[in-house]
Amino acid sequence: MSNHGYPRLCGGTFFTLTLQALKQRMGAREHYDGDCDGMTDPEVLMGLFKVVNPDFQELDKKLLKGAADSFKSCKAKTSVYLPFGDTQEIRAFDKRMKTQYTEALHDMEAFVDTF
Repeated sequence: MSNHGYPRLCGGTFFTLTLQALKQRMGAREHYDGDCDGMTDPEVLMGLFKVVNPDFQELDKKLLKGAADSFKSCKAKTSVYLPFGDTQEIRAFDKRMKTQYTEALHDMEAFVDTF
């Protein structure tokens, strides 16, 4: 059955909702002192990438910043840095959900615990 006849949540909207549900962020004082809480948009997006593809190699956060902004505003669902859309990664994740659900669930739990 095709999903084309049903409303679906845009990936950017999902990402924005995920960002709104993050753990308590550091205050300005900690950021001023040079501390980082590890919950920037690119870091959260890479965390989601790792749920989709556990073998994902982390990217430079500065390179991913623009792609994360475009994805969040629903301007782009895929790019050089975004493994989303109708791609091999999505098909592999779908297969993983159907055949290795427990491992995929564990990765999602790790994402939720981290962020």
